[in-house]
Amino acid sequence: MTAVQPSATRAGEPGSPVADPPSRTAGRPRRGAPPVTAPRNVRWAGYVLCAVVTLFVLTPLAVIIGSSLTPQRYWQFPPEGLTFQWYEQLLTDAEFMRSLLVSFVVAVIVTLIGTAVGLLGAIAIVRGPRGTSQRLALGTLLPVLFPNVAIGVAIFMLYANLGVPIGIVTLALAQLILVLPFTIRLLMVGLTGINPNLERAAQNLGAPPGMAVVKVVLPLIKGATLTAALITFVHSLDDAAVALFINNPDTITVPVRLLLYQETQPGPLIAAGGTILMVVGVVVCAVIVKTVGLGRAFGVSSGKG
Repeated sequence: MTAVQPSATRAGEPGSPVADPPSRTAGRPRRGAPPVTAPRNVRWAGYVLCAVVTLFVLTPLAVIIGSSLTPQRYWQFPPEGLTFQWYEQLLTDAEFMRSLLVSFVVAVIVTLIGTAVGLLGAIAIVRGPRGTSQRLALGTLLPVLFPNVAIGVAIFMLYANLGVPIGIVTLALAQLILVLPFTIRLLMVGLTGINPNLERAAQNLGAPPGMAVVKVVLPLIKGATLTAALITFVHSLDDAAVALFINNPDTITVPVRLLLYQETQPGPLIAAGGTILMVVGVVVCAVIVKTVGLGRAFGVSSGKG
């Protein structure tokens, strides 16, 4: 009787002398795996550093707010009493209210134009050829590399040589140079998180490139667009370097008006004006947190998942 020989084990089966092929998911983190955390001492050092930086930033703001509530006619902190007379004086001052209106009108113009131009620039950088994109990205950073005062002087000399009349529109165009680097960067954050295949799919289905951007890209980056618009608005509202040179008696903004107050009536009046601008920034930040979230607005992942 002939003995039956055991069949050879195929490669890849259990017990095979040949090693199983590596899984496609080998080396990848498992879904639901706990995130990698830093050592406890490193985390505590980060907490302490964040607390120190926060205290360093908030202390001057607290001094400004407290000084705006003092009944004295000079800088005083902590205040001996609380009063809103300086806010009442500002809000009933015709010159300050006119400057506040000018600041808001200029900021709205800068926001509308800056967001539109920034969106086009961000699309050109993110979707364009690599070499061209790098050059464009570097070019948009140039205003950040120069002092704002130098940019204001340069724009003033350019307007003077060309005979450009100073007005609200020319002031808004001058401020665009300062805000565009930040607007473009915020919109680039939103665009880099979009799968370009979605836009290609829309074009393959017959949508023109412009329509694909409007119907596919813009709805996906509405959070980044809102954030860029609000940051642009606040940046324009707080600008003093350019507005100090590009102005006439009818286009004096709030920061320039506060600088003029420093020469004529320094004290709590300036602190009250600074607090008003500060409140606008806090409201804008609250809107961003409520509608978009700081993580999504600035491209920071929460690390949860």
